[in-house]
Amino acid sequence: MRGRSTGSTDGKMASHVVAAVEEIPPGKRKLVEVSGRAIVVFNLGGEFFALTNRCPHRGGSLFHGIQTGLIESKEPGQYCYSRPGEMVKCPWHGWEFDIRTGKSWCDPSRIRVRQFQVSVRPGAELVEGPHVAEAFPVRIEARAMTATPDGSAPGEVYFEFTAVGRTVKVAAIHAATGVEVSVVGPVGAARADLQQLALQKLKARLKTGG
Repeated sequence: MRGRSTGSTDGKMASHVVAAVEEIPPGKRKLVEVSGRAIVVFNLGGEFFALTNRCPHRGGSLFHGIQTGLIESKEPGQYCYSRPGEMVKCPWHGWEFDIRTGKSWCDPSRIRVRQFQVSVRPGAELVEGPHVAEAFPVRIEARAMTATPDGSAPGEVYFEFTAVGRTVKVAAIHAATGVEVSVVGPVGAARADLQQLALQKLKARLKTGG
């Protein structure tokens, strides 16, 4: 899931990955931060809406407000309750806002909470499409016992798996000598295959004397 705001300098809509769909079940909400701005993402029966977390009255947190429905009255003594869960009430002074539009219940033409567009996209599209989530190096260490082609045991071999963006690097490190080799493959490649390639490369290096 990603939200969009007009935070880019060229005036275009900037997209940000904010949460996985399963993190916000129907009827629930999630507080996220985008470019230093607190935003509340609501799930209304499978539809997602995002509002700034600040009530325009005195700055109360809408994330901590009460979700309720719309109460209308055509005449004294008669009330109509509809759209359950689609209004959010500020916890400080009770100001109510339409989650679908951000408009104030009492004065919709003048008062509103800033709204942000939300779209749901498959995970593969977020990686392969034009909107790529920021990537950070992730390293996983493992170790295994191996043997050289002539049958002698070189001792322990450590493997480091480092993923950055769309690639993963597997390094094989010979514990006894510190000899290290590495191979690089796409992030979707089988970990065991890359590990085996790195091991074969390490054995060849050790056989030739490092």
